[in-house]
Amino acid sequence: MKKLPVIQSFKEVYAGVFTHFLELLRVAWLPLVAWLVISAIANRWMLGHLPIYSPEEIKALSAGGENARAIEAVHASEFMKVMPWVYGLMFVQYFFLSIAAVGFHRFVLLGERFHGWAGTGFVFGRNEFLYVWSLIKIALIAFAAGMAIMIVLGVLGAIGGGGALRQALGSSQKGAIFVFVVLLYVAVMVALLPVIPRMMLVLPHVAVGNRSEVRFVWRQTQGNGWRLGGYFLLVMLVAAVGSMVVLGPVYWLLGIGLFPSPEAMQNLTTSPWLLFAQFLIGVPVSLIWTMLSITMLSVAYREIIGLPPQMFPNAEIGETGPA
Repeated sequence: MKKLPVIQSFKEVYAGVFTHFLELLRVAWLPLVAWLVISAIANRWMLGHLPIYSPEEIKALSAGGENARAIEAVHASEFMKVMPWVYGLMFVQYFFLSIAAVGFHRFVLLGERFHGWAGTGFVFGRNEFLYVWSLIKIALIAFAAGMAIMIVLGVLGAIGGGGALRQALGSSQKGAIFVFVVLLYVAVMVALLPVIPRMMLVLPHVAVGNRSEVRFVWRQTQGNGWRLGGYFLLVMLVAAVGSMVVLGPVYWLLGIGLFPSPEAMQNLTTSPWLLFAQFLIGVPVSLIWTMLSITMLSVAYREIIGLPPQMFPNAEIGETGPA
């Protein structure tokens, strides 16, 4: 089995995206515009409908007691009412993003500069349908695997570690539960790290015209689980740090910060211009994140699985095809 050259692939992803940024925009500009418009509408709607804790409610929650339980019950009820709409908006966003992603994959792997209706990048055919279907399959598999890991670790923790954990925390039940949940979450993430990236390579697989063959991709990526996991983390961590360095000072000047306080969230809900400024400033970063994510998958797919020679006469980023 071929091994992913992690550092080389990492460098290629960043060099490719920043070298071909405008070309990637041109390949899928219409679905990207649709995605950004829907994202702006969704952000505005969610700020107006998702329950936000006020400073007074946060103080009441910290104090505990009946008031805290009443506040939690009210917010939980409000949250459940809007969740179907949130999931609906997310599906529409990912629908348009999937269309753009197929164009990006085909540009990176096949050099396809003219994609979709009249070159706008907008098309929903077999490849796009299988892309959306593959995303759903990966999400379902990841959810099932995560739940199974949580159940097994939860049972083991209850049998062997619960009492020791409470004793170490001074018999604090809430503290023990909190630490256990955090440790459980970290354990699940670590367990899924070499698994999910392997399955996600089915996305470029279908984008270039193949069937949604998760089993085939899983077999072809054998021995690359931790390499892919480390590669994904490296690309995303560098992007995250870069985003904070670029957006942090700007959002601080706007008075909202990278991690808005309850007061800042309330200001966003009452000031459409502030919300629009936050969204507009974040657009280039969102586009770069998207391009990095898609190119990351494409480069890994090419390096590990490869393409038949007849499929890549004009590929734009890096070397192509099987070694």
